[in-house]
Amino acid sequence: MAPSSSSSSSRTPLNILLVNDDGCPGPASPHILSFYRTLVNRGHHVSVVLPSHQKSWGAMAFSVKGSIGLWYYYPEQDGEGAGKWETERRPGGAKEEWVLIDGSPTTCTSIGLFNQSQLFPDAEQKPFDLVLSGPNLGRNTGAAFAMSSGTLGAAMAGALSKHKAIAVSYAHFSVVPKAIQDAIDAKGLSSGPSQPTSDEGEETDPPQPPAASSPSAWKHVVSVAPVELVQIAHNISIDLVERLVRGWEPSVGVYSINVPLAWTLKDPQVFWTAVWKNSYPKLFKLMEPQESGQGQAAATHIPASAPKPKTNLVFAPEMSSMMARGSEESFVGTDAWAIQHGHISISRLQPGFVEVPLPANHDGQRFKM
Repeated sequence: MAPSSSSSSSRTPLNILLVNDDGCPGPASPHILSFYRTLVNRGHHVSVVLPSHQKSWGAMAFSVKGSIGLWYYYPEQDGEGAGKWETERRPGGAKEEWVLIDGSPTTCTSIGLFNQSQLFPDAEQKPFDLVLSGPNLGRNTGAAFAMSSGTLGAAMAGALSKHKAIAVSYAHFSVVPKAIQDAIDAKGLSSGPSQPTSDEGEETDPPQPPAASSPSAWKHVVSVAPVELVQIAHNISIDLVERLVRGWEPSVGVYSINVPLAWTLKDPQVFWTAVWKNSYPKLFKLMEPQESGQGQAAATHIPASAPKPKTNLVFAPEMSSMMARGSEESFVGTDAWAIQHGHISISRLQPGFVEVPLPANHDGQRFKM
């Protein structure tokens, strides 16, 4: 499956609800604004409902207790700095008017789908063609990542609300997978000083970008991608979104697209993939005594008579363990395999638990006591 080369004038505009789990533009959500503007420049009608702050690893959780705050958000026109948060819509609306919800990604999807006329009174009131979730800052390959992902969760919420839904995730690396470096070197897609490589690659929280932003300053895969590379990823991702919507398969609830931020995108290869069967490593660690309790908000559900805990834990997943592959046979052809080779992955998903069928020799469906 290759990206479309059709011009924007030949595309049918889509009415899109755009959600994510990384929140509004900022260090935790560096791609949402340019992705949104690329969609709009393609002629699509885009309504945006985002969490008010970072909500990764939320999976399918809904915000069900207490009231949920809502703000209108107006991005900076130059794309730099924080946008404006306001409690009411500006008179007459604005060209770029988003909604922020003090809730989970799935909550954003549901509120956006079922409160369309109240949130976006100036927009054309026709049903959404698509719930588009992302682009996530980080991969969502493998069952452990995918089932924990707020990005996938928001898309699943759309599918369970009887809407087409697509999740888009961008893989960042701090260490170049050797297979990607070999592919780029063979095709001569990039030049510049080499970076450390490994057989697996490692994903970490992206550092601050260096001053240089040209491809020559970034070889292969980068932790914080230059503008040119991110824009290539946007263009390819949206090409794929348009094609998938046009040829939607009735059996699919959600398409999950994973895109490596690598210079292999200059000659993109796209694969239909299975979801890699990885597992959880240790996700939480005990805090040091001097750290325990720092940055902890007061919990309203704990009785006043309960003493302050002396021991606390912090979410600190061992990412390298979550990405360590087992047998080559179980890895090839999966979403994680595609990313490790610099390819784009598309997985067909359904919003439901996988049931284990009864064995062929089972005596009927009645459970015998």
